[in-house]
Amino acid sequence: SQELLRKYEQQISYFSEKMAEDQFAKQHITDSIYKYKYDVYERCEGQVLEKLYYPECYGSINGLAFSTCGKYLAIGFGCGEFKICDKEGRRLFSPMYYGERSKILCVRHLPNHGQPIFVGSTRSGGILVCMYEYPMWMTWEFMQEAPNEINSFDVNLTGSKLVTGGKDATLRLYDFHTGKLIHKFKRRDMDCDKLIQLYLNNMEDRDDGHYRRIYAIKFRDEEIFLSGGNDNTVKIWDLRACNNPVQNIYGPHICGDALDILDSKILTGQWTHSESVEIWDLRTSRKLRTMSPKNRRQIFVNEFPYCCRFMRYTDPRGIPHGHGDLIGIGGSGLGAMEVQSISYNSIAHKFLEEGQIITLAQFENLIVYGTSNGVLGLCNFYSAKETLELDEEEGEIEADIGEELYSTEVEEEQRSDEYTTGRRSHPRMTSLLDMSISSIEETSPTESGTTSTTSTKSSTISTDTNESTVLLGKTSSIVYGKPESEHSIKAGGDEEKTLSSSESLSEVSDEETTTSSSTDDDDDDIQDEVKMREDSAQNNLKLLKKQKNAFLRQKLSREKVK
Repeated sequence: SQELLRKYEQQISYFSEKMAEDQFAKQHITDSIYKYKYDVYERCEGQVLEKLYYPECYGSINGLAFSTCGKYLAIGFGCGEFKICDKEGRRLFSPMYYGERSKILCVRHLPNHGQPIFVGSTRSGGILVCMYEYPMWMTWEFMQEAPNEINSFDVNLTGSKLVTGGKDATLRLYDFHTGKLIHKFKRRDMDCDKLIQLYLNNMEDRDDGHYRRIYAIKFRDEEIFLSGGNDNTVKIWDLRACNNPVQNIYGPHICGDALDILDSKILTGQWTHSESVEIWDLRTSRKLRTMSPKNRRQIFVNEFPYCCRFMRYTDPRGIPHGHGDLIGIGGSGLGAMEVQSISYNSIAHKFLEEGQIITLAQFENLIVYGTSNGVLGLCNFYSAKETLELDEEEGEIEADIGEELYSTEVEEEQRSDEYTTGRRSHPRMTSLLDMSISSIEETSPTESGTTSTTSTKSSTISTDTNESTVLLGKTSSIVYGKPESEHSIKAGGDEEKTLSSSESLSEVSDEETTTSSSTDDDDDDIQDEVKMREDSAQNNLKLLKKQKNAFLRQKLSREKVK
């Protein structure tokens, strides 16, 4: 019997070791195959921009909300304090608080207002309003629901109505402008006899509201909103039929801000270890999909989501099915903030985080999450098509700049050769040359044959030779040669003739001085214009080189970031 027991123990130990080896081999294979990105999202780029660690006195981060323009981010802490972050100016504001502080549980942004206004709910049942009043941000208590604990609320699209829900499982509708209670929705009657009759008759109780704590409220438009909580139901309400819910979705056990709606799709995150995220149809209340990503480790994974939401983009480039394909999820068992694709049932990207992610906010490519340890994470997520288009645009810009640089260099070389060798006459220079020749012909008298011949010779010479030599050398010889010949011809005359010759000489000398001064001014203008054109061409070339260097630096920095 002892020998049989020994053999049995050896067999058990052998099989247990064998099973452990097989288990570790499977885990090794899954670790080697597993990757965060999948299919069309393989080229997606995600990075953690910054992590802010707040001290323990601030408590957990329970609410986050972006303004409509995305410039401001409101942060609600467990200590009951608001923080306003200016994303563009990289500044953090601490609003002036009026009233008693209590733990902030939810934060929303008030839409359709010219200035950013944020609203928050507290554990003591208060509704806070945070807004900017020159010269500072201010926070005060707008209304009170004592002794209720408001875990969630939401404002409709026009910002005129507000619905609250919390510990007492009762939904209340307020006029946000006046703060007055408009309607109080029914709470579900927990009569045992009624529940037994409903159960025996296989009937659904559609007449009443929630009977446990409400954790999530979300408006679809001005009249329709959703609510969910610990009673394993998501109820769809219409303000035009105030008393009873329009539809019920049974199943989701919601324990945080894990409810969202986009068009006709409803996103829920229930408090379970697996298959916790589900997509529902608003019109039929049927389940469309249960998220169980293909590229996630199935060993030692517990989801337990606290928050989930649809990723919304104004320009959804790179998303195969447009809006509603990507969702953001955070919880206590994932160990990360995940971006999942509904159509591919996979993880597009994940940002590792050790703490419990309680709240989540998104604006375009920027994703922000808050944890129970007071950690604020700022992440950036780019889609695949956007990175491809950026690369193509960079290549096109680089090619255009290269072509422009090449053409400008060739033109500069041609201009320098032409200005130095005088192969091509500038249009302004030729016009000035023609003007100078015509002025010379007009000023020279045509009485003798020598003057006409010299003028014609000067015109022929000016067309054949370089314009600079004509303007500087030939014109002066033409002007100064004619008076000497006239003086030699009229030298043997009478005194009157000598007087007339002297008068003509004085007139000719005056004309000579005027023509010489005009030609000198024209020469100076031409040289100044040539210098200006050369300087402008060199400056343009320098600017293009600077633009090219700046572009190459930006490209290198982007490649480093990738």
